Amino acid sequence: MRPSSETLWQIHCDEPESIFPYPHSMHYARYREDPEWYPKQRRKGQRVVAEYLRVKPHVLAKVDDFARVTSTARGSWAVACGAPTRAPPTHHPSSCAS
Repeated sequence: MRPSSETLWQIHCDEPESIFPYPHSMHYARYREDPEWYPKQRRKGQRVVAEYLRVKPHVLAKVDDFARVTSTARGSWAVACGAPTRAPPTHHPSSCAS
């Protein structure tokens, strides 16, 4: 049995261990009151990534090559790489988007 989109969004909105990449409207007050809100979200995300995600060796080799070429071309500039992720399509129920 698969939970409905509304149930999934409700879990996402109300679960204290959910990870938020930015303060959605429902969390904006907490973000403004707690300067550690964003660092806490990043730490939670880092733990989940470290535990559940593994980069395939051929992808890691490409990223390493890109970083080596880019950092050599730019001298001491730091290089940041990002990868898009995709979740199953769902919709925002009005109870969560407020």
